[in-house]
Amino acid sequence: MASPSPRDIEEVRACFSNVEFVDQLFVKYYPEYLAYQLIQEQFLSADYTHLILAPDDLTFTRENLIRLLQDVKDRNFDVIGGVCNVDLDWNDDRLLLVTDKVVPLKRENKLRYFEHIHRYYAYNGKLRPEFARDPILRTVWQGFPLTCIKRSVLEIIKLRTDAEFNDLDPAYGCCVDDVFSWDLLQNNIASYTDLRIRTKHLKKNKNNARLQPIKNKNAYFKLEKAKEPMPELTTEISSLRV
Repeated sequence: MASPSPRDIEEVRACFSNVEFVDQLFVKYYPEYLAYQLIQEQFLSADYTHLILAPDDLTFTRENLIRLLQDVKDRNFDVIGGVCNVDLDWNDDRLLLVTDKVVPLKRENKLRYFEHIHRYYAYNGKLRPEFARDPILRTVWQGFPLTCIKRSVLEIIKLRTDAEFNDLDPAYGCCVDDVFSWDLLQNNIASYTDLRIRTKHLKKNKNNARLQPIKNKNAYFKLEKAKEPMPELTTEISSLRV
């Protein structure tokens, strides 16, 4: 499990402390393009089978991670993740989830369509009946809301920013999730979202110093090995929407 982390948010760190049954890599204070490059290099240099990406402005529960691991055991997905809100103000009723519209990589063509939360969830927060019966759906884009990627995918797809698509210096690139989703489509690799794995994106569009990347701190990365045994997973088979 890896976190590209330019910030220090206490409640996010607490989430990692609650899931110490997986190895955790923290890549602190690096530019985005270098953070993801380091994550991929460290992952591929070891014998891990799956990488779970957890941004450092996303909160999640122990149950979220166990559900994700269960999905991988059940169906051997190449890519599967959870779901979260776009932000906590302007788009708090939208999800970082797209099922049928490719996100353009040229910034002048950038048009984002985020799906409304009530397409999938009732006002009481529970899944609508049709999705409660069938909670896993095919998606063409997700914003890394606790996303699990199989090793074979990362052996052919590089985690990279949109810099090369916009004639920018690597330091000015962004949007690794956009490019990753585009690369999956180019390689005919399916990605899925489990609507039961609800996480919380802490992003705010208004000025919020707590959520700004920390500057002028020495960059480093640190691997924390698992401190507890992996929870026992069941042999349950999840339903699958295709």
